[in-house]
Amino acid sequence: MGVYACALYARNDTLHSRQMTEVEVKAQRLSDVHALTAVRSLSSADHLRLGVTDMGDALRRMPGVTLRDYGGAGSRKSIAIRGLGSQHTGVSYDGVTLSECQTGSIDLSRYTLEQAARVSMSIGGEGQMLLPARQLAYPAVLSIETTEERDKKPHLNTSITAGSFLTFRPFVKYQQGVGKGWTLGATLDGLYSRNNFPYKIRNGQTIQREHRRNSKLWNGHGEVDIIREGRDSEMRIKLYGYTDSRELPGQVRYYTNVSGEKLDERNTFAQFQYTYRGFSRLTFKGIAKYNYFQSDYKDELSLPGRSLAVYTQREAYASLMAGYTPLKGMLLNYAGDYAFNNLWGSETTVTRPSRHTMLHAFSIVYTWRMLTVQGRMLGSYYYNDDRRGPAGEDVQRWSPNIMFRINIPGNTGLSVRASYKDIFRMPTFNELYYYHYGSTDLKPENTRQGNLGLGWSYNRKRWDVEVGIDAFANRVRDKIVAVPFNLFIWRTVNVGKVNGQGLELNTRIGWQITDRHRLDASLAGSLQSIRNRTNAASSAYGKQIAYIPQRTGSASLGWENPWLNIVLSAYAQSDCYTTNDHVPGTRVDGFNEINLGIYRRWKRRRGVFTARADIRNLLDRRYELVARYPMPGRNWQLTLNYQL
Repeated sequence: MGVYACALYARNDTLHSRQMTEVEVKAQRLSDVHALTAVRSLSSADHLRLGVTDMGDALRRMPGVTLRDYGGAGSRKSIAIRGLGSQHTGVSYDGVTLSECQTGSIDLSRYTLEQAARVSMSIGGEGQMLLPARQLAYPAVLSIETTEERDKKPHLNTSITAGSFLTFRPFVKYQQGVGKGWTLGATLDGLYSRNNFPYKIRNGQTIQREHRRNSKLWNGHGEVDIIREGRDSEMRIKLYGYTDSRELPGQVRYYTNVSGEKLDERNTFAQFQYTYRGFSRLTFKGIAKYNYFQSDYKDELSLPGRSLAVYTQREAYASLMAGYTPLKGMLLNYAGDYAFNNLWGSETTVTRPSRHTMLHAFSIVYTWRMLTVQGRMLGSYYYNDDRRGPAGEDVQRWSPNIMFRINIPGNTGLSVRASYKDIFRMPTFNELYYYHYGSTDLKPENTRQGNLGLGWSYNRKRWDVEVGIDAFANRVRDKIVAVPFNLFIWRTVNVGKVNGQGLELNTRIGWQITDRHRLDASLAGSLQSIRNRTNAASSAYGKQIAYIPQRTGSASLGWENPWLNIVLSAYAQSDCYTTNDHVPGTRVDGFNEINLGIYRRWKRRRGVFTARADIRNLLDRRYELVARYPMPGRNWQLTLNYQL
């Protein structure tokens, strides 16, 4: 698809001209199991059929993904892919990569399923072409695509969600075509929750029952989209704004849970994309973006009403891409990116770091009969500066990435894929400059990825079956870890070595029993051995690294019928440890969770109503994903949606 997406275009017939009638074309996307790399995705239709309730639930349905969730509606969420840290995962929002130069980790709780038409994860390389070079600089990329309608009719999508612990979330999105080729859209949503759910603390034979305190949250988000489609071009403009105010309950402690910590965040950005396909064999695409993010930390117990730490990030970013088809079945691609990031902090101990980033990616993809091969070389140039002290090391490096896929002939529905990627990540500003913690001597963290996968699909009569199996191996060198500098101070250093290997399964089954009855099932799981290989004399050597469970799995079964659709889903993971050396008392127990959902859709005039009810954690399991941050027990959620 990457070859022909740029090779096929509308041409002028120099001999005859004729106005054709409007034709509606419908097609299904290429199956994930036949992609060039390991890809997992969920569409908006999957959310209902598979019983997905929020962004965190969607992410943990994907094999190889480990979710960190601090508990409660709207709580901070981040992910680790195949044992790599959250800084190794890029997040693309409508084709443009998000940035976070301070910690390097994107908080995924800001993005809701109502916004997303499709959520996909690509591991070990991107099979698409005409991608920004920055998106190719990660071992894994999470892509969030919002809904878009390209006709002149008005399109309204609105919903109201209410849930346990005084949770309330409204959402509204409106899109309409105006004029010739123009589409305008606007989105507004918000979230309020008390998050005062009950939990238990076990201290020997004593069980203490408490409610989560100082955990109230509210946020608001708005977007404006402007799209202009011409005969040979497309322009997209997005204006984005987000704000939140949350109380921070902190870790659960015995006998006292008094906390007055608060965090306010504000994020705005504007991004522009332009694509031109007017040349016979050449396609151009350009991106420009400006991003502003500020966080404000307070502690009402120590200094009421006063900010203790205010951090401000700014970024200016631009990318230029070009695709050329010299031969049938061949596509050449270039992408060049530039980004400028800086960080400002209110504390006197905070430095004023900045970074210039230049990335160049050269790609070639060739398809011959059943074989598709794609090679890519990424050149990375990072230049660091600090107005108040020594800056981090500048880095220049080239990184290769190769992928291929073979479709087994004979209409078998089988394909084999393999990929290799050598990539690295730069230290974040916190790792380089944070007071008494950062170190400007840090080197980049290097990662080598290998993947071998098998895909099989079956689409006959009333059956749709997809099965994907992937085996992977990772090698991480110069891993950035924190070690004690003295009794009170920790420093970040490059001493870590981690070897990982694992096996992943991703299965979807759809059975159209009759015209009005359908069963949908999914099964996903992963086995991960992510071992510390830093120092053979250390007590941590050979042990699973912190917060990475060896086994995770999810399953769902949904029945669509004329009366009331039912979905049963489950998720489970094995235990893990909060420390690399598995000190006694640092184990986080494994758990299993079962969810039940029911929904009904019906048409009224021009629109479609959907009513949905979910009971999450049906068996009231008590568990944690992050130590001493309990997750809610049994809770409910009601949603009413209307689409025009």
